[in-house]
Amino acid sequence: MIVANAMTDRRSQAPVPTKSRRRCYCGCERRATHMGLANGVVMMTGCELSVLRWVKSPRDALRAAIRIDNRQKLHAQMKSEAMSGQPRG
Repeated sequence: MIVANAMTDRRSQAPVPTKSRRRCYCGCERRATHMGLANGVVMMTGCELSVLRWVKSPRDALRAAIRIDNRQKLHAQMKSEAMSGQPRG
């Protein structure tokens, strides 16, 4: 089994089969001609421009990682305060 993560694995693109009739999600109303891959696993499809943006945009992955880290820190802080019995303030 191959496991992939779009935040940590290398992103790439490849063309989809020509019989595909999906539409791009970006709103351009064109066919989804390319697929975005992470570690060889398809993560998304879209027009060539949207897939190129996804491949070259590690900033979005970094933002998601920071959000997850902050959420975990906040959860740990709330748990420790609940255990100690002192209110936040």
